Formats: sequence, structure tokens, C-alpha cells
Amino acid sequence: MADTLPHLALPLELAGPRYATVDQDSSSEVACCVEAIVAFPKGYRAERPDFGIDDPTFGGLPLATGDLEADVRAWEPRAELSLEEEVSLTDPGAVRLTIHVTTLGG
Repeated sequence: MADTLPHLALPLELAGPRYATVDQDSSSEVACCVEAIVAFPKGYRAERPDFGIDDPTFGGLPLATGDLEADVRAWEPRAELSLEEEVSLTDPGAVRLTIHVTTLGG
């Protein structure tokens, strides 16, 4: 039986008097799951200390994007990631990482 219950959109937001939702297995729901994974450094959630990604704050450059992709794939196998890394021209220590999420086979 297919899951027909809506899932909360992340980050949480109101849609009128209710929380915004996304459909199960939609590209929006998969992207929400990926956003939740990358929002938590490993060890942050006491009930699942292995959930999340390795904190990249002091990891140096270039970023270990292979590790990030492996962490996301472990928790969200439906996601296919495309990563764009952009080093700041004014602050060589600053990097912006853009994560494009698509669903596998989609």
C-alpha cells in the first residue's frame, strides 16, 4: 500500500493555519530529507548519533564532498546529488557549497 499521508516540509513553515507538507516520494520530499541530513553534524542527535554529516567547519579546502555525498546517500538513498563549490574572491577561507538534489531515476 502506497504511503498517502503528507509529510512535513522542512524547514518547518506555516501554510495558512497548518504546517506546509510535501507528498511522499516527490522530489520536494527527497530534497527536504537531504536538507535535514546536512543540517545536523554527526553526534548532535542523541537518539541517532550517527545521523548527519561530518562537520565541515574546520576541515579545510577543498571540501570533502565525497564524504558529504556518502553521508547523504547512507540516510537518503533516493537522492542524487550534484555539488557546486565556489570559493569566495574576497575571503579565500570562505566557500559556498550548493547542493542540487534530484531523485534517482527522476
